Amino acid sequence: MTSSPIPACDGSPIAGAPARDIEARIRQLSELASRLGDTGIVAEAAALAGRVREGRFFVACLGQFKRGKSTLLNTLVGHAVLPVGVPPVTAAVTILRYGERLSARVRGSDGAWTDIAIESLGAYVSEEENPENAKGISAVEVLVPSPLLSSGLCLVDTPGIGSVFQGNTRVTEDFLPQIDAALVVFGADPPLSGEELRLIRDATTHVRKLILVLNKADRLDDVDRSQARRFAERILVERAGVPNPRILEVSALERERVGKATRDWSALESALTDLAATSGRVLVRGAGRRGLRRLGALLLREVDERRSALVRPVDDVARRADDLARAVAEAERLLRENAYLFSAVQDELARTFEVKRNDLLAGAFPVAAAELDRILTFLSSERRGKLRASGLRAARDVAEQRIEGWRDEMTPLANDLYRTSMSRFAELANGLVRPLADPEDPLLAALPTFEPPAGLAAEARFYFHEQYEDSSGGVSAAREFADTRERIEARVREEARAYLRRLLEANSTLAANDFRDQVVESRRRLEGALRMHLNSVADIARRALEQARRLHSEGASAVEAAIRELDGARDELSALILAEVGGNEDQPR
Repeated sequence: MTSSPIPACDGSPIAGAPARDIEARIRQLSELASRLGDTGIVAEAAALAGRVREGRFFVACLGQFKRGKSTLLNTLVGHAVLPVGVPPVTAAVTILRYGERLSARVRGSDGAWTDIAIESLGAYVSEEENPENAKGISAVEVLVPSPLLSSGLCLVDTPGIGSVFQGNTRVTEDFLPQIDAALVVFGADPPLSGEELRLIRDATTHVRKLILVLNKADRLDDVDRSQARRFAERILVERAGVPNPRILEVSALERERVGKATRDWSALESALTDLAATSGRVLVRGAGRRGLRRLGALLLREVDERRSALVRPVDDVARRADDLARAVAEAERLLRENAYLFSAVQDELARTFEVKRNDLLAGAFPVAAAELDRILTFLSSERRGKLRASGLRAARDVAEQRIEGWRDEMTPLANDLYRTSMSRFAELANGLVRPLADPEDPLLAALPTFEPPAGLAAEARFYFHEQYEDSSGGVSAAREFADTRERIEARVREEARAYLRRLLEANSTLAANDFRDQVVESRRRLEGALRMHLNSVADIARRALEQARRLHSEGASAVEAAIRELDGARDELSALILAEVGGNEDQPR
């Protein structure tokens, strides 16, 4: 079973023999798929070949909901084509690529493209007009006569993560394997969310080139903006492994209002044009090679199954195809009927962590406050101007230490609860798969055995949320100078204690919610793995059966000719895949 083809988009042809060679191999694979009647792979290979020929590479704009990604992209391409100021976008990516005139089209769940007016784009990508993607839009494409896009650069507006619509986050994550570089957009409240951090880590497994942008920089004063940037830089280094991150401070609205480049806007445009000039061809070749390996492996599995179906009795092939179809239906029934298992886990976790959180706040705050008081005593020698900042920083450090210790204590509990409930599900899933498994059959041998999970499959997304304090809680410079040292220290102590309590309350809630989110994501992965494997082998078996019946009805000579053709196709595919395996992964350093 193949995924939907990558949308084709126009661009300037890419020069160079290596790209032409990759395109030729992709077309060779497409011809093989066409001879075998695999229309899905034909469509994907055609789109991939066009992408390589035209030199198109995808730079995905990633970030949390309401970071201003759409406004930023509109300003970069010089046309207000993407809807802004609307509820979260639906489960669809929007690709901005070069065109001689403004136009747009959408692709439905059936893979067909439909031209639409630019003005009606919101009807397909806004949650308000297309709730929960009821229209079944799988992709949106906008052609823009923008010089920035004329080199083959395609900017991709992705659904914002972290909104109340979980499908948005999932679609963005699923699109990551198709991207060639990432434009990461974040803000200052918070400067970098846990979901954004996880998305960046996931993106770096697919690409090496990240362009980091702090948007809406005009809404912050110099101190807050600098603090937000330094915080994001530290988190990117420590928790995402991004070496020497350079964060560009921009404001798309300010750029439009002023009418000229401000702050780091020129540097952002240069980063994108330099990427196209210096790395575009490398990115395109890498995308072509990755796609060729993936499509080749899919087609190879199909070839092997079809050949096997031709040399076995048709009744055996039909029996297996029926068994797999029933297994798919049974798996869907299993998932529906056992949904209560997952719901029970979520409910139990919610109750458990609410109790544990209340215990934490009741027991931890007095101890943490006493620890903070001891630290503040040592800080009494600080200059007046630094005392408040040092006190708040101490409160943050104490709160983070307490929260991390609590999470370390809760992690085994969450894993135990999840493992216990999922063991029952794994047992039921294996009851479906086990009767089908056959070590002598390559297709069925690939069916997984679902082991009881050791714990949560999803990675924790929580990071300590630092609430930035504005100057409204402080005092004027004149009063600061007039106050006695004792009054200043007392006020700092009171403010630091209040900040400590807010940090403990907010972060304990975030941590508890993160555990529940891990359960939901782990459930989705387990269900997805079962569906993917069973549907994939069932579809391949069904197509192989249809071919076997048709050829056997035509006679032995037709069967023998088909076997020879499949053997030849397998040799060609093996050579194509071998040419790509072990080669350099084309990615800019």
